[in-house]
Amino acid sequence: MNLVLIDSSEPTVKVVEINGNDEQAGNEIRKLIGCKMLEVVNLGGVVDMWIDEEYWFNKKQGLNQGFMLPDMPNPFLGNAVVAMCGKEGEIVGFSKDASESMQGLITQAIEFVEVEYE
Repeated sequence: MNLVLIDSSEPTVKVVEINGNDEQAGNEIRKLIGCKMLEVVNLGGVVDMWIDEEYWFNKKQGLNQGFMLPDMPNPFLGNAVVAMCGKEGEIVGFSKDASESMQGLITQAIEFVEVEYE
């Protein structure tokens, strides 16, 4: 299953491949973005972004890496994975070509940011 990883610590946008069913995919996404609980943000249609639901509660003092997307009023802190969702809400990967296209779209649209907390 091809997904797009937004790694705000690098900062990079890259295609990654994971294996498994929906539950296994959820566990792999947690490992990729470094979190315990996932939150889903719909980016339009069947394209979703999975982020760390608890990042705002566990943010570090000092600089926190994140990113901004067009038409989103607040930054997303930490890393994220972008994929599609199925009819039942399950995680669905992109085809190889679609994942590369999505990587290109996100790379053009994203703005990596640092947010400071005291």
